[in-house]
Amino acid sequence: MTVGQQALGEAIAALDEVGRGCVRVLDYSLPQISCALTQPQLWLPGEANPLPLSMVALGDIGEMGYYHLQIISGPPNEASFYKTAPSDTSTYPALWNHHAELETQMICQPDCQLEVRIGMEKKASKIWKTAGRAHTNRDFGLGSQPLAVALTKRKNNWRHRLAKCELS
Repeated sequence: MTVGQQALGEAIAALDEVGRGCVRVLDYSLPQISCALTQPQLWLPGEANPLPLSMVALGDIGEMGYYHLQIISGPPNEASFYKTAPSDTSTYPALWNHHAELETQMICQPDCQLEVRIGMEKKASKIWKTAGRAHTNRDFGLGSQPLAVALTKRKNNWRHRLAKCELS
């Protein structure tokens, strides 16, 4: 689509078996890349041929972590931690507060720390042993958070994301 001499976008039809649907994108290479990933191949813009990819389901290399209410913000008899301001000397640093403007690079700094609730030490220890440095975005949406996965420098950092709200 052009207006005068300026290209405003490209459109690619994405029709189902009964002919419904259409997708409009500014750069047509995005759906091409996405389609190639289903093959599984990586087809980068400007490359003549796609590159083969090895892909596995996340469940084949890891397992689902604890539900966020088991970590913080849940009933006192379920949540093992509560959240406080970040500290450079924190025992339990966490990436949790959904500050999208601070999380625009693959490696992010912790934005808070977790403190163990009294009486929940055993459960907190069990939960903390599962913490890692790769943090997936829960309820991912393109308008709310630019990263689907973020990394922290230190192995044990917790991260939880809600697409459009911040836990307090």
